[in-house]
Amino acid sequence: MKRLPVDELAKRLHPFLVEQGYDVASGPSALAVAELLRERAPTLKKIAEMARYCYVAPTVDAALLAQHLPDGNRPAVAWVAEQLTMAEWSKPALAAILKEAQAKFSLKTPQVMMPLRVLLTGSAQAPGVDALLVTLGREVSLARLKM
Repeated sequence: MKRLPVDELAKRLHPFLVEQGYDVASGPSALAVAELLRERAPTLKKIAEMARYCYVAPTVDAALLAQHLPDGNRPAVAWVAEQLTMAEWSKPALAAILKEAQAKFSLKTPQVMMPLRVLLTGSAQAPGVDALLVTLGREVSLARLKM
């Protein structure tokens, strides 16, 4: 699958997304999902299963969130969410905001990225936050980042 052109992968993925019950017409396109998850799953079925958070708001486990979002990280995550309201919605621009948060709040990469992953996907295991944001879109991302 990794060798398939992404547009061909997206065409093949679409029926699997529909089979999972996702509303592909109102969520990320099959192409966006294929680009996001192609390196993380060995089969189309697995990509479709993993894509759940792209179409359905996750239930965030309180213990997982507490583990990755201690009080010391909250200001950085809140600042990122605020910056995203007015950001250019492109991967480079979003990556710059994430990097700036690390410097501004003197935090290590995981201290910023892990809580964002958990809030966006309900899991600590997820693609890069900038790619997640682009795939989910501004409205969905900002809704999920409200604490």
